[in-house]
Amino acid sequence: MEKLRVRRKDVRSTLTLLHRQGMVDVLRMRLTLSGFAIGSALIGKTLPALRAAPRAATAAA
Repeated sequence: MEKLRVRRKDVRSTLTLLHRQGMVDVLRMRLTLSGFAIGSALIGKTLPALRAAPRAATAAA
C-alpha cells in the first residue's frame, strides 16, 4: 500500500463495497464472474482520478 500511496481504510472500504456488489469474493480474494467481465472490459481504458489534484498555492498580487 505504501507504493500506491493509499490508506488501509480506503482499501478495506473499497473491497467491502465490491464484495457487497458481487464483484469480488473477499473471503477468497478473487474476482467473481461479473467482476472479471467488467475488469476485462476496462483493459486499456483510462480511469478518472479518484481525488482532485491538489491546487498549487498562488500568492495574491
